[in-house]
Amino acid sequence: MVKIRRITLYGVLAAIVVLIVLSIVGAFIGAARAKIFFNSAPAAVYWVLFLLLLVAGMFIFPRLLKKPALLLIHLGCILILLGGLWGSEAGHEFQWSVKSLLGKILEKDFGSRKIPSGMMQIYEGQTENRVFSPETAEIIGELDFSIRLEDFSMEVYPAETEQLPLLYILMPDEQAYQVDVVTDREIVVPGTDHKIRIVKAFERFRMDVTDEGRQAFDAEDGPANPALEIEIIMADGTVETNYVFAMHSGMSRNSLGVRFVYELPQGGGMPKDYFSELTVFDGGKPTKTKTIEVNSPLYYKGYHFYQHSYDAANQQYTVLSVTSDSGLYAVFTGYALMSLGVMWQCWFISARRGKERS
Repeated sequence: MVKIRRITLYGVLAAIVVLIVLSIVGAFIGAARAKIFFNSAPAAVYWVLFLLLLVAGMFIFPRLLKKPALLLIHLGCILILLGGLWGSEAGHEFQWSVKSLLGKILEKDFGSRKIPSGMMQIYEGQTENRVFSPETAEIIGELDFSIRLEDFSMEVYPAETEQLPLLYILMPDEQAYQVDVVTDREIVVPGTDHKIRIVKAFERFRMDVTDEGRQAFDAEDGPANPALEIEIIMADGTVETNYVFAMHSGMSRNSLGVRFVYELPQGGGMPKDYFSELTVFDGGKPTKTKTIEVNSPLYYKGYHFYQHSYDAANQQYTVLSVTSDSGLYAVFTGYALMSLGVMWQCWFISARRGKERS
């Protein structure tokens, strides 16, 4: 029995040393590669062996049951490992295998396969249920409900100086010139006798085409389509009208062979916070609405939806991080027990001993 205890103790110590080394390596190889490594088959064998050693310690060292602080730390470690394994990709595969087997035996539908984690990209006014991998950008699954992005907005810190939209003039020889967008301002095209004049700036550019010709106008509502109307004044006095789009700069064409790029300011200073107003549709009906922001996710049917990123250029879509809650509460409980055990061991027992000495 003494030999078994010694082997178990050394095994746990070796597993802890390996965990420290793996944690250091994971910090240097990056999050994406670390995720693949820690979910690999060799890592799964290590996690299971570590868990079995900790569980075996409960029976091999019965003295743990008489030491509340050490028992809490021990139970906390077991719960953290159990929760991590249950919420891993292999854990989700195991859950689906069990559900499929029970479904065949009981002839009951237990729902779709649960997705461990991934990303969703949703445009304003659109509904999405597909989840893609951040590493490969491939679709890895579909939720059995959908999420609609009603509105995306952001707060920024005040800009130190006023920012104007910019117009870039790209010459055929690849030379580029930058000017502020100011209407009715005439600008000489560098190296030529031609001029350009910015006639109007549009927020929601639309074009009516009739028998009488084309008429550009700024719509009152609908999706944003920032654009500029530019007149190219040739040296002989003839005028050519061009439209330059912030979201589709490559569409600009003119007889000078000059390209224009329209760039909008980023809304002030650095981003302060950003918000996504989401509506969950389940069975075709809206079931939940929430405006999420960083560290304030939406929770629905076993998934947390975090605000991860957004369309920095035009603020037309949001990127959500999707995380399954499988094993999550076991991990939280494990950390709580372990923290309580450490405080008990390092503070309560020391305080009691100090009181007894006095």
